[in-house]
Order: sequence, then structure tokens, then C-alpha cells
Amino acid sequence: MSADSNKQAISAAMPGPDRMRRRLLLSSLALGAAFAFGSTKAFAAFPEKPVRIVVPLAAGGPTDVLARLIAEAMTPILGQQVIVENRTGASGQIAVDYVSRADADGYTILMATLGTVILPQTNAGFDAATLDKLQPISKIEGRAVYLTAAASLPANNIAELIAYAKANPGKVKYAAQGASDILGIGQLNKLAGTDIPVVRYQGGAPALQAVVADQVQLTIATPGAAAPFVTSGQLKIIAVTSPQRLPDLPDVPAIAEAVPGYEFISWTGLAAPAGTPKEAIDRIAAALKEALAAPAMIDRLKQFGTTPSPDGPEAFTAFFQAEIKRWAEVAKAVGFTPQ
Repeated sequence: MSADSNKQAISAAMPGPDRMRRRLLLSSLALGAAFAFGSTKAFAAFPEKPVRIVVPLAAGGPTDVLARLIAEAMTPILGQQVIVENRTGASGQIAVDYVSRADADGYTILMATLGTVILPQTNAGFDAATLDKLQPISKIEGRAVYLTAAASLPANNIAELIAYAKANPGKVKYAAQGASDILGIGQLNKLAGTDIPVVRYQGGAPALQAVVADQVQLTIATPGAAAPFVTSGQLKIIAVTSPQRLPDLPDVPAIAEAVPGYEFISWTGLAAPAGTPKEAIDRIAAALKEALAAPAMIDRLKQFGTTPSPDGPEAFTAFFQAEIKRWAEVAKAVGFTPQ
């Protein structure tokens, strides 16, 4: 075969420019599909290891108990163990800082509370930008709480408490469980003209025990946490923190009856480090919603004096941001200074 014939054979065997472009395009599409499929497959498998819920308050308190109920219910739904880890200190700041710096992979999530969004107003060393490093996942529930007192306190309702605190400076102390109720009692002091000092405790259980032991005189409590101590006569309910009286306690006044404008609604939710993949966020939100829909869970939360209210990432993000703004305005109005 001549040299010219060889050149012609080689040229015929090689694809032309159009055929080459077509091959490259098909190869690119195939590669892109492979990556997309691989990514979807990876997150469809989420979670592939245990998920941690970091609780900012002490073990045994109402927030911790609720977190453990949620973890137990979500475990079979996710197909991986959901465990609870308590990281207490600085009114919840330790836990918030920890989760904000955790890997954004969906395996470390925060049991967010009202205290989370109030940290910029209560903790002088807290960087408010840390809250921007959290991705809200879903609300769990929201509720009014009880203002409870030691049985020995010579006041049986909110009006009597205010009168006694004014007449006896320093004799009424408040056991604070976290950042939120520090600001809550600050709001009460401002609006009622009282000066009830705060003693900080690492969560609801230690605060309640301190009041039962008569070391301090006041603290807030969920219905479930307060019930055994009220039944035994070790605690009494002075008032509720909702704007109106609660149907279950028609004889107990709302704080707002004696202190117009006062309102304190506690809530909990889940949040992840910012940047956590949407697939992981949505999977956790869906599992939480399913867990909270179970009749047994609804009954259990009713014992806490609350009802489930899961709302998903978009709604909870809007609520989370609104709460930051609201409590910043409250702190400014009452002249509260971070400590």
C-alpha cells in the first residue's frame, strides 16, 4: 500500500470534528450523571452512623428529658442510633459554640431553645454572629411555663410575690436555668419594679432541687417537671407565663394580670451547623415530624404541658430569626446588660 493510501485509511478511521464533539458531549453528560447519581445515592443513605443531639442544659431537666424522648423515637425512623450528649455551661453558650464549629454533615445537631436566641443579650462573651453559623431544622414544641416557689415563701400568687419582694429586699432569689429565664426574670423586675437577684444553675433539674431545698425561692418549671413537687407540697405555683390563664389551671393567675405586657413562652427545636447539606436537613426534619406524630409521643408531651409543633426548615428559620429580634428589643427595653 502506498504512502497516500495509508494516509487516506488513517483519515477515514479518525472521527471528524463533529463526531469528536458529539463523543465529548456524550462523555461529559455520562460523567455528570454519574456524579449526580453518586451524590444522591450518598445522601439517600443518610445517616450512615449515629447522630448526636447536643443538649445545652443538665441531664434530668425537662429539656434533656424531651431530647431523650425525641432521640429514642427518631432512632428506628433514621435506622441509626440517635444519642444525647449534654454540654452544659455559660447558660447554653458552650453547646451552641460547639455545634456551630462542628462538621456540617448532619451528624451533630443542637437542641435549640429560647435560651439559644437570647445568648447575645445575656452573655457578654458571646459572639452574636455565632447564631448565623446555625441552620434551624424544625421546631419541636412551644409552651407557657410555671413560675414556682418554695413552699416556705409567704406569697401564694404573683401579686403577693411582688409585694413581698418589694417589702423584703434580698429575701427572694431566683434560680436561673439558662439564658432565657435570666432575661425573663429581668423583664419581670423591670416591669414590676422588683429587684429579685439571679443565682445561675446548670439546667432545670438543679434549679428545681435548689428551690425544693429552700436554697433559693423561685424558678420556672414545665408542668411535667413541677408536678411531683407540687403534689408533695414542696413547691407551689405562683403564676403562669402565658398572657392568659391556662385552661388546666383556672385558679392560677397569669403574670400579666399583675404585670401588664409580660409574656414568656418557652420552646425547643433542632438546629445544625450552617452549610449542612439540604438532604441531611430534610431527612432529620422529616424524621422529627414522624416521631412527633406518634400518639404515644403526643400523650407524653401533653404531660409536659405542651403539644408538638414541627414546622420544617424554612418556617423554623423565620421563627428563629424573629425570636432573635424580639428578645433583643426586650433586652433593650428593660435595660438588661449582658453579664
